[in-house]
Amino acid sequence: MKLNRLKMFINTEAKEKGLTDNQKEKLKKLLFNSCKANKLSKNTEVTYNREKCIIETIKILNYEEGTYTLKSTETKKQKGTTKSRSNIDRFIRNA
Repeated sequence: MKLNRLKMFINTEAKEKGLTDNQKEKLKKLLFNSCKANKLSKNTEVTYNREKCIIETIKILNYEEGTYTLKSTETKKQKGTTKSRSNIDRFIRNA
């Protein structure tokens, strides 16, 4: 079902931007691979119209000079809080 919606989105993009068959195929591969890698699963990444059952926009999708790319949505891992040392650890470190 997701892939059906993606195909419909690809067709609308191709019509709006006048994409060639080669560009359309590259976009299809990019979006299908992203979908399989769960990169398009969040509501913040995809605007979906439930009434019309279509994908309106994919926010992380960039179109520049005839090529499509996905923005990186990886979050930086925060450094864990340092554990307080016991008195024995402090004594050993300072010795």
